Amino acid sequence: AATSPSEKEGLLSQDDLDALIEKSKSRDRDRQKAKQRALDEALSKPKKGTAPPKRPHRFPRPGMAVHYIRREFPRIATTLAAGLLAGVGTFTFLYSHQETIPTIHTFSIISGTELLIAIREAEVHLKRNEYGAVIKVLTGPIERAKPGRQRTDAEYLLLEARYRAFNGAPGTAEYSQLQTALERIIDRSSSHAKAHLALYWQAKLYELDDFLPYRAKDIYAEIFKFYKTGVGLDRIMTDASNLALRLRNPTQTASYSRFVLQEFPNSSFAIQAKMNLGNAYAMAGSETDARTRYVEIAEIQPNTALGAQAFLQLARLAFNNNTYDLAIHHLRARLDTSTSTDNNDQVYLLLAQSLRNENRLEEAKNVLSDLINFFPTSDATAEAYVELSQVQDELGGREEALQTARQAALHFPRNPLVLKNKGELLALDGNPLGAAQALVEADQAGSKDPAVLLDAARYFNAAGLRDNARQTYATLERKYAGSPEALTGAYESAKVAYGMGEVKRAVERLEELRIATTGYPQHLPTLKVMNEIYQDLNIDERVLELSREIFAIAEEPQDHANAALAFLDIDALDDARKVMDDLDLSRVRNGTAYKLLMGLGIKTLQINPPIGLQLMEEAYFGYPGSRTREDDQRLLETYLVSDRYAAARRMVMELRTQASNAPEDVPYLIDAAVAWGDRLYRRRDYRTAAEAYAMAIEASPNPILPISGKKSDIRWAKFQRANALFQLGRIDESLRLYDEVARTNAPWAGDAGTKAQFARLEQRRRGPV
Repeated sequence: AATSPSEKEGLLSQDDLDALIEKSKSRDRDRQKAKQRALDEALSKPKKGTAPPKRPHRFPRPGMAVHYIRREFPRIATTLAAGLLAGVGTFTFLYSHQETIPTIHTFSIISGTELLIAIREAEVHLKRNEYGAVIKVLTGPIERAKPGRQRTDAEYLLLEARYRAFNGAPGTAEYSQLQTALERIIDRSSSHAKAHLALYWQAKLYELDDFLPYRAKDIYAEIFKFYKTGVGLDRIMTDASNLALRLRNPTQTASYSRFVLQEFPNSSFAIQAKMNLGNAYAMAGSETDARTRYVEIAEIQPNTALGAQAFLQLARLAFNNNTYDLAIHHLRARLDTSTSTDNNDQVYLLLAQSLRNENRLEEAKNVLSDLINFFPTSDATAEAYVELSQVQDELGGREEALQTARQAALHFPRNPLVLKNKGELLALDGNPLGAAQALVEADQAGSKDPAVLLDAARYFNAAGLRDNARQTYATLERKYAGSPEALTGAYESAKVAYGMGEVKRAVERLEELRIATTGYPQHLPTLKVMNEIYQDLNIDERVLELSREIFAIAEEPQDHANAALAFLDIDALDDARKVMDDLDLSRVRNGTAYKLLMGLGIKTLQINPPIGLQLMEEAYFGYPGSRTREDDQRLLETYLVSDRYAAARRMVMELRTQASNAPEDVPYLIDAAVAWGDRLYRRRDYRTAAEAYAMAIEASPNPILPISGKKSDIRWAKFQRANALFQLGRIDESLRLYDEVARTNAPWAGDAGTKAQFARLEQRRRGPV
């Protein structure tokens, strides 16, 4: 029996309840009709994999309706029974719960529509970008729903909302949870209509992580291979081509871009796909195809960002081909004709670089100044400062260039390119310490270039700060372990340690590197440094071993020549000759070739003087710019020993001419003239000997502070000239020189005094002339 509202507040009256039951019955009838329509539609559809049947006429002949009902009676009866049971069930539930009104949630559970209702509501929220509401609406119903297609649909919808709402960072718990959820649903339902979207969301999340772009690349490849149809594939494949382009994979970029252009020619992403395809062609070296795509884009969308980018890419093609005038033409056309300012900062930068390469430095300077003034916050501004400072330096304004570099460092204190440029300019200005400090700052700012630290360490060493150099080498080895620069820094650091007196530490480190670098390009430089140190330590056995190893593995003629020099230094003449037999001196630096020939010639003099002299002459005449005065002296002495007096005289006269313009050569002239004179005197050629000694004396005209040779004393030249003049009968001249030498503290001053007395006796004996 029904209770009255007064007995229990909030309950329905009998009339209201009857109306609700009648309404429920009406719903059941409507549902039954809908099910019947669905049944009819299902029966009329062809089975999957069969050709669609011809649409049947409605009962075209008598008796067909009866035949139809009989044939389909079991299915119709089942449907009607299901409808009646649903109606009776609803009525029974309402009748037995007259005292409480069932909630919508209760009705949803009874009818199995809770999750469907939640999905519909969530879809509305998703269209409004109300992602939090989507998550709230779906979470509970999904947990209560049984596994099935509908629950999977809801899970994909929930994950889409979670992905769109994600605003975190890689490495966070939220990031990991979302990736895990995506992975699970893809594994469980890879054939779902949104499976490709879930893969896409996963790829985009991986793209957020700088260390995982290649995992995103693999996912895009999976989508491309297994999902040829689906919502949003044009956007997905465009993003895939963007990533492939960023990872410098022209093959994948082209494949994805072509797919978009072929399957979605009218998509809004088609123009970007065409741009990416052009970039892929350019990257692969197919410049003609790339240029075709860029021209199409520039013609279709001249006033858009993509159109501006197309003009820019056309100019870059020309720039990379060193056709800077064509690049300038494209860039000027872009600036003069386009109404879009998109990418204009890049246009100005490339225009300035093209002008610079065309040696139109003043124009480049003006363009860069405009770029800095018009786009002070652009990403290109920092690079513009760098270009401007370099242009100013090329124009001869080193101080102005340094000022611009310092100004750039103030505006962009964490830009590695700016800091590196500052360091390089300071190095050119002769400030190695400032250069080293700026390069260290560039590395700390994220240059990710090991060469920056290597140069910094070298500049510290050049500035005399060896401890700083070693610390920088250590940082290089720690941050970029295994890189060519780190290995180079390792053996250079050992060389610095050796220079600081840490011989044992340096040698041990180099011996370790000798093993560690085996098979790497740094092995040979390591051996060279080791060889230098062992040469300095005069450990000939190790020098011989290392020089042989260097000769065996080196390919450059210069390295072979250096090994030969090391052999000469330790008197390993057979090894030196073996190297030189196959050595092309034309491919060796002039200074090295000269040292080899002169050194081998000097060593060979002891074995075969004519061959030795021949090698020395080959060095002397073949490489005049590499001569040394010491080697010239050795050649002169060899000429004298070999009685090649004409050649000796020629050398002395050449040196006399050179010394007249180079005072530093005077001591060498004195030595040469005295050596020549002594040899002539021993041959009793007193006249020529006297001339040679006179040449030495004249080269040192200051009687108070006379200049002597490296080997010879100028007083010996005077004493010997006096002897030569005495032999020639020129007693007065010889007596004057004897007296001059006798008044000195020269070792032969006593002999000079004795000879002066004898000269006076001879003078009196002869009487006046």
